[in-house]
Amino acid sequence: MKNRDHCPECTTPIEPSLTHCTVCGWSRDSKVEMDISTLLPIFLPMTGGQFTMGSPQTEHGRDPDEDQHLKFVAPFWVANVEVTQQLFASVTKRNPTRDKHPLKPIASVTWWEAIQFCNELSKLCSYRPVYDHLDTETPSANIKCNGFRLPTESEWEWMARSCNQRTPPHQQATDWSTNTTEPKKSELQWVLGNVWEMCWDLYAPYTKQSKIVGDSIPKQARVVRGGSWVDGIDIFRPANRSFVDPNSRTDTIGFRLVRTDIDLS
Repeated sequence: MKNRDHCPECTTPIEPSLTHCTVCGWSRDSKVEMDISTLLPIFLPMTGGQFTMGSPQTEHGRDPDEDQHLKFVAPFWVANVEVTQQLFASVTKRNPTRDKHPLKPIASVTWWEAIQFCNELSKLCSYRPVYDHLDTETPSANIKCNGFRLPTESEWEWMARSCNQRTPPHQQATDWSTNTTEPKKSELQWVLGNVWEMCWDLYAPYTKQSKIVGDSIPKQARVVRGGSWVDGIDIFRPANRSFVDPNSRTDTIGFRLVRTDIDLS
């Protein structure tokens, strides 16, 4: 097997013949900063409105934490792809993902690291950061700011119900790994499957009648949606819910960006 070096910035393997890292932009000759704007995904408009969140009792694979209820979602904008390793590493100079590829989704980051990334990317793009009080157990979010953020759980489900993605095949067929994305293709990709996507919300019952799924819920558990490359067909439903410890990291969980307002002028 050919020996490969590793990028000193983000640890991505580099072929000896290459002079730079295709993920974070590090160069052997000099540290050349990547133009972040060229790495951003396309943001697609979501009209918002009132919808029935959750699943009917008759839905196959339904869990007891999916009680139907009416929900209103304000208009927002959503990234066409999950945050790629290339974008994440260009901002943080780290790439903790096991299966490294510039256009595969970032994984193995904590929920805290995800919201910190949102703030850092917002600053680099001269937008107002959304998150505050990140040095406490109870961070706050001002979604009126125009910076990057995680979707709320209701925004995520609105997006999933608006998406035309067919139910993905069980991803054992892809050698038990994530799939690449196309950040410049103007359509929602891998809303279901690839990696679970983190949301802003704490994992909690929808209504007084709702039940929580799981034997032990971590303190401050946050919602994740969409399923991953290791999950089966019952998981790939817009209403399906799960949770993650905000301090844990796994190669099945990543995140997707949204924004409340975008200047298209």
